[in-house]
Amino acid sequence: MRQKAGRFEPEECVQVSHAEAVASTVGGSVVLSTQATYDSRLRTLCRFLAWLRVVTLDLVVPTSCSEGEFFQFLYNWKLQKMGPAKGIRSALLLEHRKLGIHDSFLLKDVVKRATKGASANHVPSQKGVLSAGMVHEWAALVDSSPFEDLNIPCESCGLFGWTRAKVKRMVIVAGFLMFELPIRPANLKDLRDADVLVAEGLVVIQRPKVETKDRLPLTPRIVELFQHAAAVRGAGEYVFPRCITEHLDVALRLAEELYEWPPGLVWSPHCLKHSAVQNAAGKVQDAVLEFVTQTSASVANATYLVPWAKSLKKT
Repeated sequence: MRQKAGRFEPEECVQVSHAEAVASTVGGSVVLSTQATYDSRLRTLCRFLAWLRVVTLDLVVPTSCSEGEFFQFLYNWKLQKMGPAKGIRSALLLEHRKLGIHDSFLLKDVVKRATKGASANHVPSQKGVLSAGMVHEWAALVDSSPFEDLNIPCESCGLFGWTRAKVKRMVIVAGFLMFELPIRPANLKDLRDADVLVAEGLVVIQRPKVETKDRLPLTPRIVELFQHAAAVRGAGEYVFPRCITEHLDVALRLAEELYEWPPGLVWSPHCLKHSAVQNAAGKVQDAVLEFVTQTSASVANATYLVPWAKSLKKT
């Protein structure tokens, strides 16, 4: 099942300039999570341009970047062994299209090849897994942040009557829920009270990615989170507002920036699902280790499972 969408009302329409209509609609061609990534990439490009031009950051706009400056950026990007540079090119190209620039230098084959070559020295690293401490840091940040920093209210939650305080609280609940329940962010908005089968110890997932994976185990902590969500929300069939994923994404990226987490750690709310899977796997591994060794997992890892070569170094 899906929540009902709002109805388009011609009587509430407004007329704008062609330039404003192009900028808004072209910008809306990417989802909010991608736009947040693009904004981050453009800020990186602007910082480089400010350094290159020896000016303050407030005097730089990304669309002022010339072809020569972009090649300078790509060279230094490769020199520092950063990740793929296609995100920067895509973000800047979107800005060009918002301005109606159809012959952007970013469309040249040589620029495309240079963008691909800029990541030749990239060293992959594990990303997307948050610790329990980081999740609590994030929740504290959301609780204390102004509503506008979390994009609250947006058109969706405002349209369906969600108050700002309720949406903010639901963002925190959704984050903790995803850390406990390995659910896809896209399935959050379709969760209903009827999907929480307490007697059977299961959570039903509407429209799962794999049809046979529509049941997930229910733990006391997950039940507690659902009960808290119901108390905050009040009357209604669905647990979360339709726009919960977008607000969750904005909040995670805000935490990444303010707490100076490793760049790229939070690329979307999917990182919470990855964290939930790793957290669950770690608990199972510890339980098995304790059963086999008849000691705690920490003692077994620190004493009995230390490689012989490492023990020799200590002596």
